[in-house]
Amino acid sequence: MATNSAVGLPLNVAPDLAAAWDAMCAPVRERYAGSSPNRARNLALRWLRWEVRRREGQAAPASGAALRVDARILIVQPDHLGGVLASTPTFRLLKAALPTAKLTALVGPWGADVAERCPVVDRVRTCRFPAFDRAARPAGVLERVSSKLAPYTRLLDEAAALRGERFDVALVLAPDFWAAALVALACIPRRVGFATAEAEGFLTYAMPMAPPPIGKAPGPREPGAAAQLRLARVALDMAGVAAPERFDARMAYEPRPEERDAATRLWRAHDLDEAQGVVALHPTPGGAAKRWPAERWALVADHLSGRYGAQVVVTGGPHDVAEARALAAACTRRPVVLAGQAPFGALAALLERCRFVLGTDNGALHLATARGVPSLRLFGQTDASVWGGWTGGGEQGPVTVALQSPRLCSPCHRLDLPLWEAVSPGHGAAYPCMEDLTLAAVLAAVEDLWRRTAR
Repeated sequence: MATNSAVGLPLNVAPDLAAAWDAMCAPVRERYAGSSPNRARNLALRWLRWEVRRREGQAAPASGAALRVDARILIVQPDHLGGVLASTPTFRLLKAALPTAKLTALVGPWGADVAERCPVVDRVRTCRFPAFDRAARPAGVLERVSSKLAPYTRLLDEAAALRGERFDVALVLAPDFWAAALVALACIPRRVGFATAEAEGFLTYAMPMAPPPIGKAPGPREPGAAAQLRLARVALDMAGVAAPERFDARMAYEPRPEERDAATRLWRAHDLDEAQGVVALHPTPGGAAKRWPAERWALVADHLSGRYGAQVVVTGGPHDVAEARALAAACTRRPVVLAGQAPFGALAALLERCRFVLGTDNGALHLATARGVPSLRLFGQTDASVWGGWTGGGEQGPVTVALQSPRLCSPCHRLDLPLWEAVSPGHGAAYPCMEDLTLAAVLAAVEDLWRRTAR
């Protein structure tokens, strides 16, 4: 892509990108400057579209009749735990509209736990969606070449498996071209998803979707869960099915009895007391770029324990243990480190007993909202209006406070970034958008949340 040599700004870009460019850090600029589709990708897309047309010519034409009451519906959601949680209201809407339909959720292995617990889902299939796969990238030249071809061979294999199941309709709940191509190659007759330049050619109906604005938008965007519900209503309407006016639009995730028992054991082992006020801190997001400086989290923990006598617990996954311990060691009043001790189901049961939860944009904060727990979350690269916590669309629900970075380029929507220390050692502890979320702003939000969650 050609660039303006003075500032590195690509030529002929959208006004929002141009306005945010000067505020962007170098890693984000590099990704936007190099984000134009390359020739190999364009050729792959052209071949995939040709292959879809060829297969459609061999298949029976799609019927315009209303869906059967026992229709086989495939719901594709490649996103991670938080994204799949935000899709559970859509699962519920579809089942409420078609109680005897068979709902199959196709998710990444990273999202299967959430889909399997949703009571309206009849079956869960897993697939490693390339754009959402956080597996380590190969280092060798031959391995990298092979990895470029692997998504397309996987696409054909997965499509063959799906084709044998004879689904009546597919809903693709993420703007992902690979997922859209998958349901097209599987010859599913009705395919509904979001209209993006790469995906819409694989769909029988693509719902218009404005590109996410970079930087400060004139107003809040539609929450992710609401957009998916709107897509499902369109799909139902096109299939001649009336969508119910009332249904449970909350996110669904229920801990199992043994997970509640595990959470109770952890609670008792560390003498945690709900009356005293227990606050969970989940500082480690799935995306490396979303981190807020650990030393600031330590000061927030000290503020809670010193001012209010709160007991702070630091949660996280097995890979977060060292980071959680380092954070705790930086605190004046050492919090309880539970990272690595509570898998997702037990974590849900643990969070239910907390006064509120703090963190960045991550799955654990979505889990807190799903279980009715108040939360405060920090946003830099992602959009708080989209991912700030879905409570069902009504006024009822837990208090959710979202702080968006004041930096002009926030949100940039780039999560394909390494740790900040790896790209800019010695220049701060986090990406500039996260650094710009000041300790004072977060402490003020914590103070407000403490008042609003009085028990």
